[in-house]
Amino acid sequence: HVVVPAFNDRFGSGMTIAFWAIPTASNGFARFLDFGNGAPSDNILLYRSGTSSNLIFEVRDDAAASTVTAAGAIINNEWHHYAAVLDSNRTARIYRDGTLLASGTLYMPNPLNRTLNYIGRSNWTGDAYYAGGMDEFAIYDRPLSQTDIQAHYAARTNAETYRQHVLAH
Repeated sequence: HVVVPAFNDRFGSGMTIAFWAIPTASNGFARFLDFGNGAPSDNILLYRSGTSSNLIFEVRDDAAASTVTAAGAIINNEWHHYAAVLDSNRTARIYRDGTLLASGTLYMPNPLNRTLNYIGRSNWTGDAYYAGGMDEFAIYDRPLSQTDIQAHYAARTNAETYRQHVLAH
């Protein structure tokens, strides 16, 4: 797993989490991302629901949870591009390979300093670690459009083109 340094961004304009992943096991509640101050404490999460193939994007207002679920989104043993977007109107969207899989309404992240921030690990002690590979993990302080996300996915065959798309956004 990766420990991300403490940060203070309220994501008032929205946010995007985008990355490539190849999960190799269906570990219970394995996190792609968990930013917060413990469990549960104003977390921003992207994780597997139990041992299912469902992907959950969740924002907590203190301990109260709001979630959007993309059923069947996680495919083990295959590389896929995943993106979770939250806009300033609280609309959340989950994409796989540039295709919209789910949308709904989430809380906006509270403006505070988040000190326990992980990629591949949970703030909850009973949850499994992520198993597999991740690459090109990016967090944006604004919502990317579906066109932007599709451009990231389409650029996958050329490393320089992909790099330019990521840096442009």
